[in-house]
Amino acid sequence: MPSHGKFVTEDTLLRIADAVPALVALYDIKTAEYLYVNRAVKKLLGYTEQQFIEGGLAFAVGIVHPDDIQRLLAENQAVLEKANAQAEDTDEPIASFQYRMKRADGVYRWFVTEGTVFGRADDGTVQFILNVSFDVTVQKRTESALKRSLTALEKTLKADD
Repeated sequence: MPSHGKFVTEDTLLRIADAVPALVALYDIKTAEYLYVNRAVKKLLGYTEQQFIEGGLAFAVGIVHPDDIQRLLAENQAVLEKANAQAEDTDEPIASFQYRMKRADGVYRWFVTEGTVFGRADDGTVQFILNVSFDVTVQKRTESALKRSLTALEKTLKADD
């Protein structure tokens, strides 16, 4: 890895993470706490970083769409079990989840969250997960519109038969 001298400081790395236009969060599985949440959370969801840090998992689950909670928790548990069974970590995401979160204004937005193991406890189990969440609401709306158009086209073609 190239050396960049004194420019790449902790402050610089935090500024970089805050500049990312996706939600970046470091989560401690053992304590159910967010250790870091970038500023994008304000733009994407209308909440402050502190609300996630103080509220932890309970706050995050509280803004997930009710229809998505059970599936998301089950998928998350399965991924963690698999990651805990692996001996080695990679820089590749171990999970990718699609779900809706409620903004502070009450509007739900679609997100894709990719989780990467960021550290393990002394017993080897996953302790820290780095989550990067992208707002994919526009893509989901486009996908839905395309499906409706395709359905309408299929009906038209069948009616012409």
